[in-house]
Amino acid sequence: MSNPTVEALEKKLVEGLKFKIESSELAKLMKERAAYHEGRAATKKEELPKLKESLEAIGKAPSATSVSSKFSNSSANVADMVDQIEGDIKTHENKCQSLRFLAEHVVPNVAYILTENDLRSLEVVK
Repeated sequence: MSNPTVEALEKKLVEGLKFKIESSELAKLMKERAAYHEGRAATKKEELPKLKESLEAIGKAPSATSVSSKFSNSSANVADMVDQIEGDIKTHENKCQSLRFLAEHVVPNVAYILTENDLRSLEVVK
């Protein structure tokens, strides 16, 4: 004969880490992360022309050229840095768009059960 207390407890057990979050809070978190990525993309877009100008000026300076030539091609470094920042901008824009889409399609007035991996994907935890 099994113990009814153990059976009752087993029905209440949750396998793994699961978190209950109301749809309104989930949508709010997604919108906040989307706004963060939108802001980072905007800042980097705004600053990129200034950075390009500065990097090009540094690359043209005689002392910078002699120093940088000891390490590598300065024009390639400038292009690599610019490419990386442009990639960062695109990444932020994509994350913003994805999170906004998800936030707009959260089913209202329900609770979501999320895993730690879900929370990580939504950038709630690292």
